[in-house]
Amino acid sequence: MPAAPRRSTAQPAPKIQKQRPQSYIEKTTAPAEPPKPPASSTGRRKRRVPREPLSTRVPVALRERMYDYEESTGVGVQAMVEEALTEYLKKRGFGETS
Repeated sequence: MPAAPRRSTAQPAPKIQKQRPQSYIEKTTAPAEPPKPPASSTGRRKRRVPREPLSTRVPVALRERMYDYEESTGVGVQAMVEEALTEYLKKRGFGETS
């Protein structure tokens, strides 16, 4: 009884493909870029995120200072802002009449 023929487990050598030589034009010109998609489709859509009201975004310390000022002077926040803005504009020379 003859023995079964042995099968080799060796991999056949990979075939090497010869690269064709590049022409002068191919060497010197940049590869063509694929067309870009329209700008409207590239970016992510910006979703509006509801923000909490300003009263919760103002730091507690600042809010307390504003209320303390309001109680001591009897002036509201609107008047505080107007006063500060008027003072700033006078410093910059906008409050003077010629």
